[in-house]
Amino acid sequence: MKHRSHAWLLSGPVLAVALAPNGATCPSAPAPPVVAAASLLQESTPRPADSPAEGRAARAAGELDEHLVAWPDLADEPAAKREVARVRKATSDEMAADAGAQIAALGAAAAPLLLDALGKERDPEARARITGALDSITAAPHTRLLAREWAHASEFVRAYTLDRVAAFPDAGLLETARAHYLALVARAADPKARRPPSDGELDSAARAAASTGALEGLPRCLEQAERDWKRLAPTLRAACSGAKGEAGAELLIGKLTGAGTDAARVAALNLLASVGTKSSVSVIRRFLDSNANNVRVATINALRGIVDGEPPIENLSVFTAIEEAKRWKDRT
Repeated sequence: MKHRSHAWLLSGPVLAVALAPNGATCPSAPAPPVVAAASLLQESTPRPADSPAEGRAARAAGELDEHLVAWPDLADEPAAKREVARVRKATSDEMAADAGAQIAALGAAAAPLLLDALGKERDPEARARITGALDSITAAPHTRLLAREWAHASEFVRAYTLDRVAAFPDAGLLETARAHYLALVARAADPKARRPPSDGELDSAARAAASTGALEGLPRCLEQAERDWKRLAPTLRAACSGAKGEAGAELLIGKLTGAGTDAARVAALNLLASVGTKSSVSVIRRFLDSNANNVRVATINALRGIVDGEPPIENLSVFTAIEEAKRWKDRT
């Protein structure tokens, strides 16, 4: 059977918790007392290739680690600072768009200035513009650099960098993300802790952990899937794809078979679409016979993700779901 790419898992919008234009925020919290992220980062410098062709071949073979170990240098720092200020203080859509375009042209070199601005900015609309600019210049190569900001004094910088890293699963951050998440959980459970982490920060840290393959984050991701799947679906799909494998699948299969409600079953199936493996199929297919259409639809979509690497079908009617269920019974 030909297996298809799971690139759809990263195709949806990425949620920036506490950074929405409506100004919703999480309670302020001090930087968590965790092992310094920078000391845990896997910062192996990429081996230079002898030619572009050799570079492509090495990347295909997984020999090059393209995660950056330092932000690029700015050619003109004063000019970059002016553009960041324009993003923050934009008085019109045109000004904001032009400043954003200038930032995009500067590339990742402008990220430290934007992160600094994000930590200082109090206006929620300006924060939304700053995070939009950051989205335009950061991606998978920058996860190790963004993770260094998880202990930042600003709740907004912590929230953004946790969620941005979760959007680009990076197994090289597994130990860092695990330590960070467990430290937050411990602080949240400590009645003597000063300003324990907010629920939003714990949610973001769980997604970041899961995205690296740290399974400690999966149970809280499952809670989020049950609580707010409609809003968080693209974010959770992208993050949880980093936990794909037998161990993650076994954890979620246990949650699925032990679930006491249809809502809990649907949540487990939704994550299994990203995390599950072929060995999960024999258990998952049993739920094609569910009398609850939402469970049947979630089962179909889980099988689509695992077997075909296809995105979910939204809004399946009862009749179509019954027909699809019959087809999947025949296939599996």
